[in-house]
Amino acid sequence: MLRNSKFSLLTLIIFLLIIIICNKTQCEATGTQVSSFNQFSKAIEDNSFLIEEAFNQEERVVHNIQYATFYKKPCSLLYYSFNQEWPVGGIPHQFSFTVPYEQVNGLKGIGDISLNYRYQLTYKDDWALCAPRFSIIMPTGKKDPDLFTGNLGLQINVPATKRISELIQIHANLGFTYLNNASFRDESIFDNSKNIFSKSVYNFNTGVGLNIIATGYVNFIFEVIENFNNLPQNRTDNTYINETILVPGVRFAFNLWTAQIVPGIGIPFRYLSNSNSGYIGALAYFSVEFPY
Repeated sequence: MLRNSKFSLLTLIIFLLIIIICNKTQCEATGTQVSSFNQFSKAIEDNSFLIEEAFNQEERVVHNIQYATFYKKPCSLLYYSFNQEWPVGGIPHQFSFTVPYEQVNGLKGIGDISLNYRYQLTYKDDWALCAPRFSIIMPTGKKDPDLFTGNLGLQINVPATKRISELIQIHANLGFTYLNNASFRDESIFDNSKNIFSKSVYNFNTGVGLNIIATGYVNFIFEVIENFNNLPQNRTDNTYINETILVPGVRFAFNLWTAQIVPGIGIPFRYLSNSNSGYIGALAYFSVEFPY
């Protein structure tokens, strides 16, 4: 699967990590301070669109995040997600849950709910933030190969975040998903009542995000996500599809009483390796963060 990709995004992630490590090594060699978040002015945090940022929730602050993406081609696809993040005894530990909703060519339904734990491995005074996440995907959706729901699975994602300057903040993600006995259709069998089969699969995801901090309350966003998907055609043959999504967008932040509200919009460009075609969609983002 990975052998068939051009490694463009993986190469970019490695390049960014080399820059960060070289910066850290140079600072240590010269005795200068490694750049950290604490030396820069405040900016919007933990509100990227499809990229996961490495900020756990502050103590007694809950974060409600929802976003939706829509594509008209190659099929009518609407995906919505609601995520709620809670600190557990402070910043080091965070629990969250994710509730997805999908609509594909008229088929619709609640997807598989994820229960997530994230550990804050490094902090703002370190050379970069890192917060590995471990998720259990619950088979709460209807068993449906067309919506790809009703599957038990595990997911690991490792986000890293680095504030480069007053103007630039970058993020990198690397993740793995395992689905146990997921449902698929054998397209060579035309009878839909007989062409469903089950097979365990694994997928990989990578991503990078760039935030241009115009002000403390306005950010321009550019994200690149690459998913390496294992899609079996039948019980013996697998097809590996690389999905690349580029998302330019903008996000805003404003305070209302004790809450911070962050709306955002983006234009995702989606490329699928099996069709050699690109598709333009729409993305809307909205989050509310408040103390309790």
